[in-house]
Amino acid sequence: MLSPSLDARFLKPENLEFKQFVTPDGIPHRYAVARVEKAKGTIVLLHGFSEFIEKFFELIHDLNAAGYHVYSFDWRGQGKSARYFPDNIEQVYHDGFDKDAQNLHYFVETVVPNDVPRFALAHSMGGHITMLTLRAYPHLFQAAALSAPMVAFPMPYPRWLARIILSVMRLFRLQNRTVGEGGHWRYKAPPLENDPRSRDPARRLVQYKWCEADEGLRMGDITFQWVYHALKSVITLSDKGFLEQVKTPILIGKAEMDQIVDNEAIDRAASRLSNARVISLKGAQHELLMERDHIRNEFLSETLAFFDQNR
Repeated sequence: MLSPSLDARFLKPENLEFKQFVTPDGIPHRYAVARVEKAKGTIVLLHGFSEFIEKFFELIHDLNAAGYHVYSFDWRGQGKSARYFPDNIEQVYHDGFDKDAQNLHYFVETVVPNDVPRFALAHSMGGHITMLTLRAYPHLFQAAALSAPMVAFPMPYPRWLARIILSVMRLFRLQNRTVGEGGHWRYKAPPLENDPRSRDPARRLVQYKWCEADEGLRMGDITFQWVYHALKSVITLSDKGFLEQVKTPILIGKAEMDQIVDNEAIDRAASRLSNARVISLKGAQHELLMERDHIRNEFLSETLAFFDQNR
């Protein structure tokens, strides 16, 4: 494994192993497992858009120290799981978030042992997929903690107009055109005072440093195809009666200064969930688990206490 110039806390834990599972449609996915002795539970760690296992080595170490096994995998098209275009691995594409939910279910049921309680800890896009999964497979996890979940995202147009624009682009086969800056791995290192992901001087650069060291982790800009499926899935979440059927206990961490997902949409979604609690992290940017210590520690402490309560 190529290692960037980062503090030891951001490098691979000694007990972590990389492995592979293959979904029923024949797509290989990379996963990691970091187990501990006498675990009180297993946490399935689920990433956001363009993220990968290496970014969360520090968090995996902390979750192990708290007494939990950790299992995590790279979504299709991200990290070291199969990319959509082998000859252009940075090309962003998507074929439906419901498929990601099916893959998550398959991973948990076929790879993750159920000898101890299982929990989900998911960030942003991973939180969105987790909500889809909990609706379809209500007994998969004892509880879930969602960091700034992608319930909806700010848009320059009304949703109905955006859907028309995206549908026209698909009709003319323009869906692989990029939307603009924001998705490319090089944009993960903006000036500290303008970083919409984190204001922690070290953690905010972890993803960038890993991508700089290992080209196999890189992803390009968001495409209209990705936005089409994201918007389609966001609308599904907003459908009357959808979230109302999710009964799993859920803790939602909301970043007060979030510029990437819609906090008002998070509040509306939480009000429709029968067993959800929202905590707002003051001064936080989008990536709660990569933020400054006082923010990160607050959300992590709340998450671990929540899991302990639901074992």
